[in-house]
Amino acid sequence: MCKVIINFTITTILLIILGVTAIIKMAELAELSQKLYNHPYTVTNSTRIIETNLVSMHRYMKDVALSNNDKELQMAVERRFENIYSRDDLDIIIL
Repeated sequence: MCKVIINFTITTILLIILGVTAIIKMAELAELSQKLYNHPYTVTNSTRIIETNLVSMHRYMKDVALSNNDKELQMAVERRFENIYSRDDLDIIIL
C-alpha cells in the first residue's frame, strides 16, 4: 500500500511539472506568434519608406548631374536638404 501511495505521489508531481511547463511554453509560443504576425508589416512599411527615399535620391541626383552651373547645383542641393528636414518621419534618411 505504501508503494502505491509513493507511485501516485510521484506521478502527480510529474504531471504538475508537465502542466506548468506546458503553460509556460504556450505563453512563449503566443508571444512568438504575435511577433511573427506583426513583423511582416514592419518590414513592408520599412521597405516602402526605403524605396520612396531611393526614388527621391535618384530624382535629386539627376538634378545635380544635369546642372549647368554652380547656381543650379546649389539649388538642387538645397532642395534636397529642404525635403529631408521638412519630413516628419526622419527614421531613414538617405543622402
